[in-house]
Amino acid sequence: MKFGKKKTLLLTFSLIFLAIAGCSRKEETTTKNQTQMSEATEPVDFLNIRHIPENPGDRDGFFYSDNGAWYGFALPPENEESFIGGFVGPYLIDRKEWISQQLIKLVVWDAFSGKRVRLKMLDESYHPGYLEQKLEIDSLTINLNLWFATEKTAFLRTELINTSHYFKAIILGLEGNVFSKKATPRVGDECIEIKLKNGGKFIIKPMEGSLYTTDYFIDGNTYLIKKKRMNMFPKLRFLNFFIISYVENDNQWKREKAENRVMFHQPEKMFADHKQRWQGYADKIFSSGSKWASGNEYQRIGMKSLITLMTNYRSARGALKHSGIIPSSAVTYFDGFWAWDSWKHAAALASIDGKIAEEQIFAMFDFQNEVGMIPDCVFPDAKNNNWRNTKPPLAAWAVWRIFEENSDTAFVKTIYPKLVKYHQWWFKFRDHDNNGLCEYGSTDGTKKAAAWESGMDNAVRFDEAKIVRNKDGAWSLTQESVDLNSYLFAEKNYLAQMAELLGKNGEAKKFHAEAEELKQKIQSMMFDEKTGYFYDIDLDTKKIIP
Repeated sequence: MKFGKKKTLLLTFSLIFLAIAGCSRKEETTTKNQTQMSEATEPVDFLNIRHIPENPGDRDGFFYSDNGAWYGFALPPENEESFIGGFVGPYLIDRKEWISQQLIKLVVWDAFSGKRVRLKMLDESYHPGYLEQKLEIDSLTINLNLWFATEKTAFLRTELINTSHYFKAIILGLEGNVFSKKATPRVGDECIEIKLKNGGKFIIKPMEGSLYTTDYFIDGNTYLIKKKRMNMFPKLRFLNFFIISYVENDNQWKREKAENRVMFHQPEKMFADHKQRWQGYADKIFSSGSKWASGNEYQRIGMKSLITLMTNYRSARGALKHSGIIPSSAVTYFDGFWAWDSWKHAAALASIDGKIAEEQIFAMFDFQNEVGMIPDCVFPDAKNNNWRNTKPPLAAWAVWRIFEENSDTAFVKTIYPKLVKYHQWWFKFRDHDNNGLCEYGSTDGTKKAAAWESGMDNAVRFDEAKIVRNKDGAWSLTQESVDLNSYLFAEKNYLAQMAELLGKNGEAKKFHAEAEELKQKIQSMMFDEKTGYFYDIDLDTKKIIP
């Protein structure tokens, strides 16, 4: 279509930033690691998030999330013309449901005819850390980027460039819909509010300080935000931002605005910082000498693993007082933190983001009880926490991995007494005959929960075992497990190193001695010379269980 040729003065922004996945090999400022990152992170959709939900409970698709958010968005499948200009969702992770097929979609009108302009899709991609659509209208190019600025707020960035030699005038807007049984749109204070049926809401609004006044409209389960006319001079580049926030109530929205007021007034800097955060993650993964930097396939696996890990990152919410990684965003009941998953997540995060790794540790130890036990899993709604069993003791290993990366002695000092208490719990509540070799068990006397405690759940290794009572709320399987006692041996050595670090030399000496004693028991009682393997042993006879 053709645009009119009327000139009007317009204040513009013109900042250009380096995109993570667009680094050129010939760029003089590109480092070796950044070049490796570029090759590994070309927009090839590391995770398949192309999906349009048919209903709120649709679980056939996946989504993009970041920065600890409890909601996410997807990309529409290719050739879905009615979804061009926007992103699918959002999906509410805590509620396990979609509230919309498309809550945010860019709309463009010709300012002279008043007619809506058809957007042409050039490309859409899931980059590490953000979503992107590249659109075109005649000789006007539009780049859409969606990313999470905080755990509650996402930004929709619209970059418009008039590539022609002619003046153009357009009207920009945003529209969306909701599943009527789950949410209701209404006009709020210079924003659109999407009120959720079971509490909470989404706030959709233009960036504060916008140059253009805005009109808001509601029609049933749809809304429309319409800005005033924009005059695009030849070769002009213009930036526009919309905020999409998910909050539980008005007070939380006020806090979100107040805590991020400066940041929200510098959205382009926020986007640059956001991409740099992901660049920093990649630099650490693809550092010189790392196997992940040795070839394109390793780079792709490394980047896909990073994206998966950070997609599963959740901020503190409800009873969860610290942030952490959930085991999977693809399974609905994995909306909390599991103990030994958390230890492994923390170890993985140690070399990428030490602060998140520390948060992961604290998230579980927040629930440590008076006798030292850590529950199997914890959730935003604490009534769902599982205290029937714990999980294998890898916490000290994870803490030491974090310290090896960030040298945070204060963190070790804070967590050390909690680790000691948890370690001692095993010998007080999971050593039936007090011989220094522990067993997996449960708090409720069930064999099922005792198998869960091993992390192997329904493994056949426990088929012949029985469950015996140690004391009130403490039961053990009738086999002493080699993996459990090996973990405890390692824990004693890690605790000894922490004690030395903290100047607790007496405790360090004690843990070293205990580790040596436990090693001797494992080697003498659990090793079979004939087969050359270590085995679990029967609690009563001490015979190897083949």
